[in-house]
Amino acid sequence: EIRSHLTIEKVDIGLQGLKQGLDSTSIAIKSQLPLSVINRLRKLTKAAQKLKRRPLGIRLDDLSS
Repeated sequence: EIRSHLTIEKVDIGLQGLKQGLDSTSIAIKSQLPLSVINRLRKLTKAAQKLKRRPLGIRLDDLSS
């Protein structure tokens, strides 16, 4: 499902909306991406923020849940 909706432009609009603190519904409307895709982008960016601030050589938690 996700691949049929993704374009670089739509993902950029979605990421910009997340950065601006918009709610998921507003981002979905603005980017023309399904709400499920926006929720996945939100989860992915939050997980990336956690990983980005980790010291090197530290064992990482399982983020798959």
